[in-house]
Amino acid sequence: MAASVLSDGRGGLFTSASPTAVDMLETAGFAARNCCTIPACARMAPTSSPTNWKVAVSDEELQRRIDGVQITTDFDNALANVLSHGWKWKSDYRAFSIFTRSIASGSGTTVADGQVLALGTVSGGRALERLVSLIRTPSENNFNSMMQELYKRDFIYGSIVHATSSISTMLGDGGLLTVKTSAFARSKRLPHKKNEHMCFVEQFRPTKDGFATIFTSLPQHEVLVGKASGKHVNELCPYRGWILVEKAPESRASVRVLYHAGIDPEFVDAEKNISIGLCSTMCSTKTTAARLLRLAKGVCRLGEVLHQQRQKDSVKRKTSSGSSSNGNGNNASLNDVNIDIWNSHCVACTSKFDLLRRRHRCGLCAYNVCAKCCYREPMIIYNRYAATIQFCARCRECMTSGEYPHLRLTARRHSSPGTPNSFAQ
Repeated sequence: MAASVLSDGRGGLFTSASPTAVDMLETAGFAARNCCTIPACARMAPTSSPTNWKVAVSDEELQRRIDGVQITTDFDNALANVLSHGWKWKSDYRAFSIFTRSIASGSGTTVADGQVLALGTVSGGRALERLVSLIRTPSENNFNSMMQELYKRDFIYGSIVHATSSISTMLGDGGLLTVKTSAFARSKRLPHKKNEHMCFVEQFRPTKDGFATIFTSLPQHEVLVGKASGKHVNELCPYRGWILVEKAPESRASVRVLYHAGIDPEFVDAEKNISIGLCSTMCSTKTTAARLLRLAKGVCRLGEVLHQQRQKDSVKRKTSSGSSSNGNGNNASLNDVNIDIWNSHCVACTSKFDLLRRRHRCGLCAYNVCAKCCYREPMIIYNRYAATIQFCARCRECMTSGEYPHLRLTARRHSSPGTPNSFAQ
C-alpha cells in the first residue's frame, strides 16, 4: 500500500487526522512541500537529548566493546586463508560466495555453522560512494529502507536508539557510532518459533581505500527504548562481526566486500541454560547461527540493490527533465515524496497481521500496527493547535523522549480504550 506525504495538494503526513486537523497541521508547518520523508521532517535526531538515557552504558563503554571486536585489515590475506582455516563453502550468489565454520567453546560444546563469511565484488559507477551512503545509515528512515531492500519481508522494523560521532580520534572525520535494534520474522519452516530481535552497537570507520563497519550485540536490558515488546519475540544470542569494503585493485569501477559474523564463543555454553529457564527469552545458538547466515545472504544483494537505485535515479532524472520542459516542475517535486510502505507485521510487537488481527496505519511513521499498539489521542501542536492523531507505540515513545518537540500529548483520559498509557505527560 502506498503512503504519500502529500496527496491532492494537501498534507498527508498525519494520514489519520481529520480534515480540520490537517488544515491546522498545514498552518503549523507540518505539511509543507519540503516535507519529503516520514517522520524526519518533524522529528529530531536521537543525539538531540543532552543525556543518553536511552542506553544504560556510556559512549566510552560502547567504544570499548567495539574495540574488542577483532577485524582483519589485510583483505588479500583473508581471501587466501579462507579454505586453510576450516571454512566450508556454503553457496554462491551473483558475485559473492558464502562460507561457514563451526565454533567450539572451552568446554567442548560445538555450534555448527556458528561463523559465516561472505566475500565478493560490487561493480558499477561510484560503487564505493553509493555503498557508503547505503550502509552508513545516519537516520532511521535510511536504516529501515536499506534493511527492507536487503531482506525484503524477512525484516520487520528497526530503530536507531542512539547516534554519536566516533569518539576515537584515530578514525578521523566521518566515523559514526550508533546503537540500533532490528526485528526479523521467524522462518516459515518453524511456525512455532517466535520472531527474532537484536540490539547492537555499530561503528562506521572510514579507511584509506574504503570503509569498515563493526558491530557487536548488546543485551536487551542495556537498551531502554526502541525495542520490540510482547510475547512474539526472542532475543538473539550474543554475536559480533564486521564488514570491510575497499576498492578493487583490478578495476576502478568495482569494490571488494568482505562480511564476517559469528556467535560469541564465550556464550556457547549458555545454551544449556535454556532448558532450565535461565534464557527463556533468548534464541538458541542454532537459531542465531541461521539468522547470521541470512544476514550474510542479504549482504550478497548489495550489488543488486545498487543497480536498482541507479535505475530509480535514472527514471527520476528523465521524469524531472520531462516535467521541467513541460512546465510541470512542481508536480514532479510532489511525486518524489511518494513512499511505498507496506508491512505484514506490527512494527511495535511484531505480531503478524491476518484476517482476525486488524491493522491501523500510524499517522507519524505511516507503518501498520495492531490495535494493541495503536493510540488515538488529542495533541497540542506548537502549543497552539489541537488535533486528534493516530500513532503507534514506537512513535509515542519517541514523542515522550522529546524527538517530536512540536507535539505534546494532552490529557491521559483520551487514550484508546484498553490500551495502557503509562507515557502520558
